[in-house]
Amino acid sequence: MKEQDINRWMKTIQNCEAALSEKITVWDELLGRYNLDIRVGGMDDDHVTPISRLYPMARKLIATTAYHYPKIFVHMDEGVLLNKFINAGGVLERAANSALKLLGAREEIWQAMFDALFCFHGILKVGHNPRGDEAVAPYVANDDMAEGMQYVRRVDPRNFMVDPLCPPHKMSNAAYVIERMFVPLAFVREDPRFSGHKNKFSPLN
Repeated sequence: MKEQDINRWMKTIQNCEAALSEKITVWDELLGRYNLDIRVGGMDDDHVTPISRLYPMARKLIATTAYHYPKIFVHMDEGVLLNKFINAGGVLERAANSALKLLGAREEIWQAMFDALFCFHGILKVGHNPRGDEAVAPYVANDDMAEGMQYVRRVDPRNFMVDPLCPPHKMSNAAYVIERMFVPLAFVREDPRFSGHKNKFSPLN
């Protein structure tokens, strides 16, 4: 990437971070109310018993749209395929539902729904997790993402920056979206895309 392109994207990221910081302040305030992080002036916390009207409302809203028992149904039209394979639809249906469980999509969608309620939007990232050392982050020892399999992952709204000119109701109009990612320093240093910038990397303290 040329130097002028790097500078342009760095300025774009800075603008997005400035626009996002104001939203995060509001999101944190809403989440604080949900978690009953309330202070009453002149009274100790031990003498205050907060009762949330937001908590039951949020749970009801999520429950009415929750992805509790996901199931994929497959219907096969009669034709050449059915002449070769008996119950092809049933086989594909079982395979698809097994894959859905392997993906762990339900839990990711639940969290994205919660994000959408408090942070305006919930973001899900869908991709392919290659085999071996090219595995997708978070690179944890107990990673449940199967190698060579697709994955569904919720992205923290605090790490997801959208084109500030994009209308709130139509994400497809965004000229770009940027995800802030945290990965092990060793992975970044070994990535050939950053070979000319190794001296600029430093670990988080």
